[in-house]
Parts: sequence; structure tokens; C-alpha cells
Amino acid sequence: MQLRSTPEIELSFEKISPYLDNPAPIDLSRYCYDDLTDISYHSHSGCFELAVITHGYGYHYLNGGVFEVTKGEAFLLDPDSYHSFYPIDAQNSSRLMVNNCVFRKDAFTALAGTFPQMEEALSFFSGCPPEHPLHMNDHYLGRELSEYCDFTLSHLFKYYEGAHAGEHLVVQLAVAQIMLEAYRIFSASGFLKSGQEMNPLVTEALNYLHQNWNDPNLSMEVLYKHLFVSKSHLCTLFRQALGITPISYLNRLRIKKACEMIRENPDTIEHIYTSVGYTRYSTFYVNFKNYTGFSTRDYCKALNIYDTFNQ
Repeated sequence: MQLRSTPEIELSFEKISPYLDNPAPIDLSRYCYDDLTDISYHSHSGCFELAVITHGYGYHYLNGGVFEVTKGEAFLLDPDSYHSFYPIDAQNSSRLMVNNCVFRKDAFTALAGTFPQMEEALSFFSGCPPEHPLHMNDHYLGRELSEYCDFTLSHLFKYYEGAHAGEHLVVQLAVAQIMLEAYRIFSASGFLKSGQEMNPLVTEALNYLHQNWNDPNLSMEVLYKHLFVSKSHLCTLFRQALGITPISYLNRLRIKKACEMIRENPDTIEHIYTSVGYTRYSTFYVNFKNYTGFSTRDYCKALNIYDTFNQ
């Protein structure tokens, strides 16, 4: 998908206090992004946010990065994440529309007896380490869960806007089911749970990758030899712990580092690939596009509209 130039709009930066006064501390909202002055780069103090792209496409600014998003994708943001969605131009010609659900953990206190795993699920998502796939994939929930979230949120507004406590309970139960379904999918995939011990080989591999990510001579063969382990064995352990392969982890780590460098000095974009361990610009470019959804040039253009990421 080719995105056009982003609009030159100055965004505010704010921390939004926990919602709300309604009986179930859950807030549902819809945004069509026709009024760009209403967009802010924000976090929800003490709240999770579930966001579903229901129409069009645009950008997702998340924790200092910028990513392309399109209809049907769903994202789960923990209470410490700063983000905003943004259309491709001031006219919102792509008709970007987002359904949001923001909720506090105590929204489900009363349901503890009905859903005994609820507290465990919330702790899981709020306590995921940085190397967890939920963060490595920029909080994207995956196609299976995105379709489930899209269908569920789209049908909740008629209950949310009602005045009866029973209707708020419908919303409460539906959101709880989404969180439990997300927890089930991530757990079934073997992804690392908060507080669970990693296999020592995976820990050693991660330490080695983080210490040598910018070394152009670093390869998976070098990693396997360093650990005295076979490729298949390490890949199996890596997938069980993190849901991805060692080479995918390394490429994502390098691109994340490249994004940080580009934000500090966009003028170095054509030469930055050697600083993050790539020997060929073409390889760097393909990985950059696959990870961010942008070409390097379009990424710089997108960053130009927003200068408050590191303020």
C-alpha cells in the first residue's frame, strides 16, 4: 500500500487520566478523524486500550515509532504506552476510522468469580517484557484476534449507549471475553508469560544478540557456534519462549535501533544501514519496509509531522 504525504499538523502530548464515571469503568468511542485538532499523542493512566481499525488506513504513532495500519487490524495498548492514530492527510481521504475501548483493571473486579483467569490475563499483558512478541509486533494482536475484536466492538455501541446497568454489564462481559481470548491465543502459542523463567540458552542468546547486534559479521551460524547448540534446537526454544526465530528477532532489533537513529538524525538515512549491522542497503531496505510498513524516505516524511516523540 502506497501512502501519501502526511499532513502538517501539530499534535498535543498528554496523559489522559483514568476513565470514567460509568458503572463499568469502560469507555467506548469511535473516531473518524475529520477534526484533526482533536488528535493527541497520549497514554491512559492506569488503563488499557483496545483499538480496532474499522475503515481505511493511516498511521499509528506508538512509543516514538510510526507504523502503517489498515482496516481490520487490532491493537492492545498497555497503560504505559503513548500513541495516537493519524490519517494520511488533513482531509482523511483514506477514511481512517477507529473503534476504541479503554478500560481500567478494576472494570473486571466484580467478574473475578465468573472469570478467575481475568487478573492473570491482565497481569500478563501489562507485565510483558520488551522482547515479548506483543511488543516486538507493536502491540498488534494478529489476524485471528483482530477479526474477533472488530466483530465484538462493532456490536457493543448499542449496549454502551443504553442507560440500564444490564446493558453496561453486556459491555463488561464482552470486553472480558476479548481479553481472555487474547490471553488464550498468546498462551497457546507458547509465548513467554510474565514472571516465567526463560530457558538459559534463550537468555544467553538474547544477551549475545543485544551485545553484538551492530556487528556486520554477526550471523546465525556465529550465534549457534557461540552457544554450542544446533540451529533447529535453538529455533525451537526461541519460538517456545518468544514466538519468533533468532534471525527475526535480530532483524527487528536492528530496525528498532535504526528507527531510533533516524529520529535523532534523519539526514543519515542513506548511510545508517552500516551502523546497525547490515552490509547491503537493499537488505536493510527490505527489512525496514517489512517491519515499519514504510520505505525509509516515507518514514522520514511521517516523522516530520511530529516532533514531540522525545520531548
